[in-house]
Amino acid sequence: MNKERRERLRKAMAAINEALAGQIEEVTAVADEEQEAFDGMPEGLQAGEKGQKMEEVATQLRDAAEALEQARDDLDTAVTEACE
Repeated sequence: MNKERRERLRKAMAAINEALAGQIEEVTAVADEEQEAFDGMPEGLQAGEKGQKMEEVATQLRDAAEALEQARDDLDTAVTEACE
């Protein structure tokens, strides 16, 4: 890879890291809060539509945060290898 493309990749990775700084953790925190709210509900409400939706949203948020973190790590690995 030539110097120009390596530099573009480094800049892109820096921008991605800056944009995601704290955001993944915030999404995870919201997911945890939603799960705690679900866990605090009586079993009858947990089994209802609202309870099921709360649990589903918490799981989706946690999965999304993990996917973002994995994508960032994969991109970082690719950039590192390209710039060696």
